Amino acid sequence: MLSIIEQSMKKKGIKYILEIIRAALACGENELNEVCAKSLVAQLMKEVKVVIRCSRDSIRTEFSPRIFWPVEVLDVKEVKDDVETLTTNDLLSKNDPEDRKIGEKELLEDIVPSKEEEKMTPEQRIDAEIDFRNRNLRAWGDFFKRAYEIHKQYNAEFWFHVIGLQPRYT
Repeated sequence: MLSIIEQSMKKKGIKYILEIIRAALACGENELNEVCAKSLVAQLMKEVKVVIRCSRDSIRTEFSPRIFWPVEVLDVKEVKDDVETLTTNDLLSKNDPEDRKIGEKELLEDIVPSKEEEKMTPEQRIDAEIDFRNRNLRAWGDFFKRAYEIHKQYNAEFWFHVIGLQPRYT
């Protein structure tokens, strides 16, 4: 899923949130070291202190090193700009041939179409995929925006870790 998110975010100039998500999704020492060596993550880690600790989630049963971001990372101007873009714009357009190719590419990677997908024409499936991606990306933005609002409203200091799975059709 990250490759489609990455394509969509990069197309709209969203870099910092993408790297925060990528770093938080990294699992295991090697993957975490690789992600943390990237320039934007390294830059953010100089501005805020992250916590790396072993934990597990509902997807993987083993304990492995993971990165936890302080809410203060959302105070960084470039991160704020990315959140604003995510919450106010659709990142994919049904009218853009390039965006339609992104949606089609994701659909081709589906091994078994759902019952809902079987009833759709190929064009409807692409439209539904674009809608799903836009909802998913807006949900990421809403998550970060709400975390920032809680931080500011209550002077709350907390750490967050990102795990993002959403049903395709709702």
